[in-house]
Amino acid sequence: MMVSAVVMRVGRVVVVVVGVVMRMSVVVSVAAMRVVVMVVMAVNVPMGMGVRMNDPTVGMLVLMVVIMDMLMLMRVGMRRVMDVVVIVIVAHELEIALAGLG
Repeated sequence: MMVSAVVMRVGRVVVVVVGVVMRMSVVVSVAAMRVVVMVVMAVNVPMGMGVRMNDPTVGMLVLMVVIMDMLMLMRVGMRRVMDVVVIVIVAHELEIALAGLG
C-alpha cells in the first residue's frame, strides 16, 4: 500500500517536471524563432534589399513564429491574462505573415 503511494507521488512529480521542461523548451524555441526573424530582417536591410512585407521568405519565417506561438498557447493553456496579450500579438503576426505570403 505504501509503495504504490510513493510511486504515485514520484510519478506526479515527474509529470510536473516534464511539463515545466516542455513549456520552457517551447518558450525558448519561440524566442529563438523571433531572433532568427530579427536577424533575417537586420541582414536584409544593409544589403540594400530592404525588408518588404511581400517578401515570401520573411512571410514564411513570421508564419513559423506564429505557429510556434499557437503551440505555446495550447501548451500553457488559457489561464492567465498574459495569454490575451499573446493572442493579440499572434493575431498581428499572422496578419504580417499573410501579407508576406500573399
